[in-house]
Amino acid sequence: MSESNENETGQPSTNGGGYQGEFFAEEPPPPPPQRAARRVPKPSPLIFVGFALLAAVMFALVLMHRSSDTPASDSQDLGDGIYKAAGLRGHMLARWDGKLHYQVQIEPIDPTVASSFDFTLNNLPRPIDITLRLLDSSGFALCQKTVLLPYEPAKALAPPSAAHPPSGKAALARYQQEQAARQAQIAQLQAQEQTRLKGQDVLQRQVNSDGQIVALNAQGDFPCDRKSFKHVDYWDMTTNFPTLDEQQALMNHQAQHAAQQSADARRATRLANVRRFSSAFYVQGDEHVSSYDASRALLTTNPGRNFYIARKQDQAIVATWAANYVLIHYKCDQQASCALTHSGTPGVVLGKLNQ
Repeated sequence: MSESNENETGQPSTNGGGYQGEFFAEEPPPPPPQRAARRVPKPSPLIFVGFALLAAVMFALVLMHRSSDTPASDSQDLGDGIYKAAGLRGHMLARWDGKLHYQVQIEPIDPTVASSFDFTLNNLPRPIDITLRLLDSSGFALCQKTVLLPYEPAKALAPPSAAHPPSGKAALARYQQEQAARQAQIAQLQAQEQTRLKGQDVLQRQVNSDGQIVALNAQGDFPCDRKSFKHVDYWDMTTNFPTLDEQQALMNHQAQHAAQQSADARRATRLANVRRFSSAFYVQGDEHVSSYDASRALLTTNPGRNFYIARKQDQAIVATWAANYVLIHYKCDQQASCALTHSGTPGVVLGKLNQ
């Protein structure tokens, strides 16, 4: 059996029988095509701009959130507040310093009512309070504070007249009871007033050089937080201060009271004069002449009554009366002008009765 010979190179040997042609080797497969490297595009500048805008918006939102709890300014002039019914106008300043501090001044809205403003404050008919409110632009009340005006019960409940106590026993007892009841009421109201004012902001009276009350001033703290203060747009006030009509009525009542007091004083003076006349003067009487002082033109009767004789012709007559201790008759009017007569002397002697 013949074996095929191969040379050392591994090719078929040419020695031997059979076909000596060339053998064709199989071609290797072509290498796979190489993919081109992926090209990464460069980022557009617009992307960076977008990110920058987004960051700016985010930062602005954070600032807005923080600023919502912080007023635009630590101090604000809140302008005027009006209470027209009572003729009052106020001006308020506010400042944040850990708390919301305020200062307010209240005065007459019109100079023509300044006199009634002063009169009312000097004659308060009741305890007065004024409520101050801070509001936002929609009219919602953010916070409020009530300030008080001191009230003087002793002055408000003073007796209507300074007349002396009555002399009658029953009238005097009634008068004393009324006085005791008034004093008890005053003491009770004074205790209530001290309780009302305790720990509260109080309005102080501002007086000009003429002693007239021209304004009321108060300061203190509002129970507001920073966020509420940020949204304050304006302020207003409400009060039980007497209205303009009530102020005018108070003044009219005082004028009537003063007129009544004046009439009472005149009446008391007339009554005193009547009592004095009835006790010291006599319409008429009979008395003995005791002496005559020519240097003073003074005729004296036995009870010690003195008559001043002004006319010269009468002085000679009364000197004769004094020398004889005669009995005279006299008639005197309410002005103490007297007519003196003696049965042995014609005519009438004029004299002035001295007390």
